[in-house]
Amino acid sequence: VHKNGIVTLANRAATGLIGASSPAELIGRNLFDFVHPDYQDMVRERMTLMASRNEPMAVEVAEEKFVRFDGTAINVEVVATGFSDNGEPAVQVVFRDITRRRELMEALRLSEEKYRILVEHSQSGVFIIQGRLIRYVNSAFARILGGVPADFIMHDFAAFIAPEDRDMVLERGNRRHRGEAVPENYECRLLKRDGTTRVFVSLDVGLIQYQGGPASMGSIRDITDQKRAEEALRESGEKLRAVFDSTFQFTGMMTPDGTIIDANRTALEFAGIKREDILNRPFGEASWWRGDIARVRKLREAIAEAASGAFVRYEAELQGAGNITMLVDFSIKPVFGADGKVLLLIAEGRDITARKHAEEALRESEERFRRIFEDGPLGMAIVGSDFRFISVNRMLCEITGYTDQELLTRSFADITHPEHLDHDMTEVRKLYAGEIPRYRTEKRYVRKDGSVIWGALTVSPLRDRQGRIVSTLALIEDITKLKEAGK
Repeated sequence: VHKNGIVTLANRAATGLIGASSPAELIGRNLFDFVHPDYQDMVRERMTLMASRNEPMAVEVAEEKFVRFDGTAINVEVVATGFSDNGEPAVQVVFRDITRRRELMEALRLSEEKYRILVEHSQSGVFIIQGRLIRYVNSAFARILGGVPADFIMHDFAAFIAPEDRDMVLERGNRRHRGEAVPENYECRLLKRDGTTRVFVSLDVGLIQYQGGPASMGSIRDITDQKRAEEALRESGEKLRAVFDSTFQFTGMMTPDGTIIDANRTALEFAGIKREDILNRPFGEASWWRGDIARVRKLREAIAEAASGAFVRYEAELQGAGNITMLVDFSIKPVFGADGKVLLLIAEGRDITARKHAEEALRESEERFRRIFEDGPLGMAIVGSDFRFISVNRMLCEITGYTDQELLTRSFADITHPEHLDHDMTEVRKLYAGEIPRYRTEKRYVRKDGSVIWGALTVSPLRDRQGRIVSTLALIEDITKLKEAGK
C-alpha cells in the first residue's frame, strides 16, 4: 500500500519478491525506488489517472518490471486499486512475479519462428495436405510448380498430379491413412500451374496430426533434370557426357559386379582424383570409401542388390580430399537391356549435409516446444477460430479436471463460467478483428466436477504465413488461492 507514492504497508510476499529482509525495509520508501526506469512514466500516468477521480477506482491489469534490492529486474503483473485510509487516499498494489511465464512465451515464440525459418528456407518443397486440400506449402514447393504459396493453398492436390500418375498417388495416400504399409518415398510426375508442364519429383510423405485431424506432410524434390539425364544416357554417348559432367550431383557408372567404368567431374574433384585413377577398379576401393570397413561392406551389399535389379538408396558418408567428409543421399539404379538383364549400374550421391543439420535443428526446436507446452507450469491450449480446443497440455487438464481427450471435444465456452462468457466472446472477436493485440483477464472456470475456480487468462493470436489469425494460444494460471486470500 502507498500514499502519494510512499510505501505504508508491505506483506511478506512483497518483501520476498523485492529481495528485502523484512517489510520494514520497504515502508517509507518511494514506490519509484522499485519501478524499473522503462516503466516509471506509465506508472505515473496510472497514478495521475487514479488521483483525478473523486472516488476510489481500480486500473486494469498491467505488466511491468520491478527492480529488486540486488539490482536485478523481474517481470511482474500489477493490479492497483484505490481506497480511503483514515480519510486519506491510498492505493493497494497487488503484484506477482511472471518472469517464468514471460520466458516460456518467448521460448515458444522463438521455437515457432525457428521452425518457420527452417521450412521456408528449405530447398525441398514442403507441403501439408488434409483430405485432398492443400493446407500449407513453402516457397520451394511453389517455385517447383511455378507459382507462389497462395496459388496452391486450399486447392485440391489431385489437380497438380499428372493424369498418368494421379490414381497411383491418390491410392497410396488413401492406403497410408488406413494404416496400410506403402512406400514413404517414390517418384511421380506433377503438373505446373499451367496444367500441362510436367515436373518429375521425388516425393517423401508421412502422416501427422494437424489442427486436430490427420494429415499428410512431406516434401518434393525436383528430379526432372535427373530423369532427362537418364534418358540422355540411353540415347547418346555424347549427350551422356555433357549431362554427366555438368551435374552438381556425384554420378558414376559401373558394371553389375561393381567395376567402375566412369565417374563425373563433380565426384572426381571432390576426391581430388583423376578418372584414369579409378577406371576398371572395384568401386569399394575408390578413395570416397576409404578408411571405413563397415561403409565398404554396406556398399558391396548395395551393389549386389542393385545387380539383381533393385533400386537401392540410403545415406552414406563420403571421404573427400584431405579430411573433408560429406553426407550424401546415395543411390544405385540398375539400367536394363532389351533382354531385361542388368547392363550397368548408375551411382548417384546428392549432398544432404546442410539438410541434415537443418532437420536436426528442426527436431530440437520442435522438442523444445513440446516440452514447454506439455510440461510448463501454466495451463496451455491452442484454440481454433470456432473456439474449440485443438491442443491442450497436462496442466490445463489438472486445472479443469478433464482429460485431454475430453477437452478436445469441447470449446472454451464449455468450461467458462456463464457470467464471463459474453465478455470472453467479445474480447476474442476483437482479437481476431485485429482491434487488440492480446487479451488478458481474470475469470471463473467450471471444472468437470462442477466446482468453480479462478484463473488468470492470457490469449495471444497465432498467425499463418500470410499474417492471418488462424487460432489462439491461451495461457491459464490457477489463482483461486490468491482470490480466496484477498476476500
